[in-house]
Amino acid sequence: MLFARRLDRYVMGRFLGALSIALLALTVIFVLIHLMDHVDVYLDHDASWATVGRYYLLQMPYNALLTLPMAVLVATIISIGELGRQRISIAKAGRHH
Repeated sequence: MLFARRLDRYVMGRFLGALSIALLALTVIFVLIHLMDHVDVYLDHDASWATVGRYYLLQMPYNALLTLPMAVLVATIISIGELGRQRISIAKAGRHH
């Protein structure tokens, strides 16, 4: 499908926007929970905050990969809910003329 129709692009844009926000939010929550669970270990070993920050920065791709399935689910629910609220039929996206 070389050229996406206008409705397809609209639906994909809504989904990707919701996916970006959901992925960022869930990854931040995941990192904050991990940080709170391990802050005593960092303090016991006198780790500098720069080292801890670098550790979490390097772990970001892995953490994003862990939260991606949940982010896709959340983005799907949000984008379908927005389409329903705006009275755009999901069946229209699959109909080809």
